[in-house]
Amino acid sequence: MKTKQTSRKSLSELVPYEGNENIYSRRQDLRELAKSIRKHGVLEPLIINQQNIIVSGNSRYKACQMLGMIDVPVIKITTVSDKHLRELVVESNKQRVKTSQEVVREASRDAEVEEVERIFEYTQKINFDGNLLRTSKADKSCNLHSNTLKPWTDALLKIFVENFDYLPMSVRAVFYQMINHGFGNTQKIYMKVSRLLTVMRETGVIPYNYLHDGTRTNHKAWQHTNKNEFIAEQHEQYLEGYTRDLLQTQQFTPLLMIEKTTLSAVVEPVLDRYGIPVFYSKGQTSASQLNEIKNYLNAYQRPALLFIMTDFDPSGFAIHDNYINSLRKLNCEVNPVRVGVTHEQVKKYKLPPNLTVKEKDTNKKSFEKVTGSSQTWELDAIKPAIMAQILDEAITSHLDTYAYNQQVEIMNSELQEIADLKKGMQ
Repeated sequence: MKTKQTSRKSLSELVPYEGNENIYSRRQDLRELAKSIRKHGVLEPLIINQQNIIVSGNSRYKACQMLGMIDVPVIKITTVSDKHLRELVVESNKQRVKTSQEVVREASRDAEVEEVERIFEYTQKINFDGNLLRTSKADKSCNLHSNTLKPWTDALLKIFVENFDYLPMSVRAVFYQMINHGFGNTQKIYMKVSRLLTVMRETGVIPYNYLHDGTRTNHKAWQHTNKNEFIAEQHEQYLEGYTRDLLQTQQFTPLLMIEKTTLSAVVEPVLDRYGIPVFYSKGQTSASQLNEIKNYLNAYQRPALLFIMTDFDPSGFAIHDNYINSLRKLNCEVNPVRVGVTHEQVKKYKLPPNLTVKEKDTNKKSFEKVTGSSQTWELDAIKPAIMAQILDEAITSHLDTYAYNQQVEIMNSELQEIADLKKGMQ
């Protein structure tokens, strides 16, 4: 393997190694990496082969894409074969700490299912340390390797692997996946799953950021150590970050209203492909948020195409109606599209019902009158991959694809022009 000096390569010329994405990609980590690159630039060059396939730096590549960067520093090497390429990819990732799921995925590229299961058991033994752990002060000590609890922890790890591209998940979403794995749909089981997830995070079995806490937010101000750091950052980011409005020639202005922030990791990557904003309701309508939506729509002077995602329950339907009616009262022309949860989806995907119904919900009677049902279902019951597909199909079914593709072609041409301009100024 021969190495060359560091050079710069356009992102459009690079090819991600698909095996790396299947093994190591974590969207939450990408967001954190993008923040770091925005602040400090790309500190380590990407390693590519003669065909411009990324051997090391797939996450940096994706983070730079998120930031709208034009080119990145690279080092080109010569590899012998596809097998050698895969070995290099895995080898390049040994320098960082991997999750137990990533270890499993490395092995699963060449191993049979039985071998993967064996590795699951091995990684669990390493991460649990075989200790007796408490799930809460009220509980007795419990051995997570016991015949009673091991099936639970096995199922939970499998769920995170199955939904790896859509982390973080809500505890409710994990619980519904446990139902699909054969566990019961009761409040007692939900509480047990919640306690086990706490233990698994506290003991390092899974990272804390595998689960989404939508009730608590944090803010950290960006700061620089000195002016030189700031100047270097600005130099690295010069003429970076251009993103064209790909929907500017559409007849409608699309936007998504969704009830739960815990599903952001599922919906936002889909929306980002089209440049569609999302508004999280977290309950009933907010005057401030409605005004923000109104101002957004007024800037485009086009009818709104309002995609709506709420639980199939009295509160979810009330949120659905309140947003539509409130925006219309503000003189916004709104064309609503209910993306989920729908009765058709409940039947098609055999969604488990929500057993914790609020009997005193003031919207209960009107909900039963409209739906003809007293049963309710949560958005979290839909598998993340299916939810992303449902949303994408809803968007594309209302999109003028010809106009959209034209804008994509224009943006790619503009990005190349910007890259040429930046190269000429260096």
